[in-house]
Amino acid sequence: MRGTIYEHVSGGDPKQIPSLTYEQLRAFHAKNYHPSNCCFYSYGDLPLTDHLAYLDQEILNNFEYRTDSAATRVNTEGFSVLRKTKEDPELIVIRGPSSNMSGEAADPNTKFCMSKFVDVSSTDPFPTFVLRIVGYLLTHGPASPLFKALIDSNLAQDFSVGTGFDTSTYYPTFGVGVEGIEGGETAVPAIRKAVHDALEKVVAEGFEKERVAGLLHQLELSLKHITGNFGLQMMHGISSVWAHGGDLIKNLQLNPLLERLNEEMARNPKFLESYVRDYLMRDDLREVQMLMLPSEDFVRDQERRERENLAAKLIEQSNSDLDRIARTTEKLERHQQKEQPLECLPTLTLDDIPRVEEGNFDHIDKTQLNSTSAEFVRVPSTNEISYLRLLFDMSALPQAYHQYMNVFTTVFGSLGTSRYAYDELPTVIANCSGGVSCSAMTAPSLTDVHGEPSKQSMLLGTMCLPHKVDETLSLLHKLLTDTQFLSEENLRQLRLILQSSASTASSSISSSGAGLAGTRSRVGLTPAGMYDELYSGLTQIEQLQKWAQCSDDELRRIARVLQDIARVVFSPDNLRLSVVTEDKLRSQVEQSLKSKLLEPLAGSWSLPDASSLTLAKEELKLPAVSPKNYFAFPVSVNFVVETQPSVSFTHEDHVPLTVLAQIMSSCYLHQQVREQGGAYGSGVSQNEGSFSMSSHYDPNTFKTLNAYAGARQWAASGEFSDRDLQEALLSVFASVDAPKTPSMKGRMSFLRGITNDMRQRRREQYLSLKRQDLVDVARKYFSEDAPEKRTVIIGKDGDDLHEFSDKGFDVQRFSSPEQ
Repeated sequence: MRGTIYEHVSGGDPKQIPSLTYEQLRAFHAKNYHPSNCCFYSYGDLPLTDHLAYLDQEILNNFEYRTDSAATRVNTEGFSVLRKTKEDPELIVIRGPSSNMSGEAADPNTKFCMSKFVDVSSTDPFPTFVLRIVGYLLTHGPASPLFKALIDSNLAQDFSVGTGFDTSTYYPTFGVGVEGIEGGETAVPAIRKAVHDALEKVVAEGFEKERVAGLLHQLELSLKHITGNFGLQMMHGISSVWAHGGDLIKNLQLNPLLERLNEEMARNPKFLESYVRDYLMRDDLREVQMLMLPSEDFVRDQERRERENLAAKLIEQSNSDLDRIARTTEKLERHQQKEQPLECLPTLTLDDIPRVEEGNFDHIDKTQLNSTSAEFVRVPSTNEISYLRLLFDMSALPQAYHQYMNVFTTVFGSLGTSRYAYDELPTVIANCSGGVSCSAMTAPSLTDVHGEPSKQSMLLGTMCLPHKVDETLSLLHKLLTDTQFLSEENLRQLRLILQSSASTASSSISSSGAGLAGTRSRVGLTPAGMYDELYSGLTQIEQLQKWAQCSDDELRRIARVLQDIARVVFSPDNLRLSVVTEDKLRSQVEQSLKSKLLEPLAGSWSLPDASSLTLAKEELKLPAVSPKNYFAFPVSVNFVVETQPSVSFTHEDHVPLTVLAQIMSSCYLHQQVREQGGAYGSGVSQNEGSFSMSSHYDPNTFKTLNAYAGARQWAASGEFSDRDLQEALLSVFASVDAPKTPSMKGRMSFLRGITNDMRQRRREQYLSLKRQDLVDVARKYFSEDAPEKRTVIIGKDGDDLHEFSDKGFDVQRFSSPEQ
């Protein structure tokens, strides 16, 4: 992107930010963040004229029109996507943090990306639509040509960010990025050749017809499937086209694009392949290739440079400059502590919230299909889609197996059966359904979250059109009973999935640190906390790094464990069903469930001998619990979570604690941790059995911990107003009363047993809350003698870890296994 507006780092280059002057910052903001350079978007059933009048009166009338602001463009005059020379593009090599968990395997943070401009307008709906389809067919799933060329061939562990066709910039690009490569710079020629050869093969032999049909079937489903947050999703979908000056209406209309695509493919059977040749394989277009090599010292070197930069800046300042900076800092702090004039913002009131919201109620018919409990959720329409949920109770599964649940749910539907190979299966699934999801879930007791055991289940979900129900259910039965875990090709695929999962999990730490710290902080507080940690916590990430490097014998053992899970869990006796469909389709779906799933499942399942199970004699190793934990990773900032025991879902204090969490988050922590502390974000949440405060990308850990203590004291002192309570309740109801799509109807009733009566009681309790109710629960749970809290920090592996050890933290470095 050199030579365009995109060559600049959108969030700012840390090395350059210290040289930015106050005057430059203000001038940049005044020009670019101005109504003359704005697009206004409104969605909903409110009168448009009222919206326009408000914008005119409250915003546009308060600004003078700026010609330079209105003239801002994202395209660069004179820029060409064509190459200036015929030489190969320069290889740019940069350094980045090590994953620090890869051991002998290739570090996932060894990444390579090659990206080429595509000579097409980013606002032209049809060619960009076709190129998105082509990009999907080239890179998505184990049957895709580039997956086979790069991942199956062991040139890399997985695709990385930058893969696919991208129109978010004015100049579209097509990129192929991979991670977990061995050999560094010496591996680049082989990767480039593999990409070129794969594209040539597609042009010569074409895409598989079944994969194209599967993608078109997914597009048909997407037109009928109703999604949540429709307005927000539409805004994101059109934002690039809008900013680039394109036709919004044409880019929103999918049916004309599909019709034209079908016409073009009927005229030219190799129409899609021609786009690969004419757009992606041109050698006269500008291209960039970049290699990132990991360094164990990256974070330390970055901190050292920042200290040196700060020291140099301080030396340049005179005493009067330092006095001026101190005065400015104090002035800023006073400004940050001032109450904001919230009355200038438009808002609802509690009078706008109805006492009863019928849209929140589930209407369910409970029945028996053969001997299986089934729930049919009544909804006005699903656009003829049937949504199927299968919930398998896992109480018969020995505890040691639960540490493998994340792997099992990941590989389910990705390993071949006796009829379909692993790389054929995704295409078969795509041609009959909207995909098959699989997840492990734990359900805490609604009434006694600390005393009663939680219930662990495996949830499968899919959706399909009426003429695909039989095919979908037959395929589901085969996945449940006929997955060939121990076949040689499935073992190879299992190894690839383990390596990819380990890489993804390692990379997720820098973006999901607060969630991981929160999960770890709940271990030992409730029975459910341990399972959440095993399914999706740091324990699972650490285990994946070991499994990614396992020997062939260890791989077979993992496969046998996965086979055991299927044999034990997928029993008709463990199964409950939930179906959301239209009344006119119910009889057909019932009959299909009986004949294509339940009867074959009952006929093919037999109880395995407990002594024959792979882990029959193995004990589950639980993560150690400590009041204070610090987990060090190669990240540059910290995620800080503090959790204490709390109450069950049906407890009378759960509702006021939920509202209090909202008030503490928006009225105290945001100012203390985000605005004054410099963290990217903060939050407070009342969960089932626990109450947590968290921060994201936090540079001031100890200041944040003090803010948590201050938040509890602030709440117990009642330093919030009736308006704060009203704002918090409106925020809660924005979530509670958010429109529910047909696919989500009946879900919480089915998974958790939350009834309409429970919902209504909670609603009435929300609406009857007074400020003093919140003060009372704050004093009850945040007093000096409150139960012992847990503090978990996921943070940088720097030179100052002794500071945390000195304050009683159990510090653990997540390093390579051999270290």
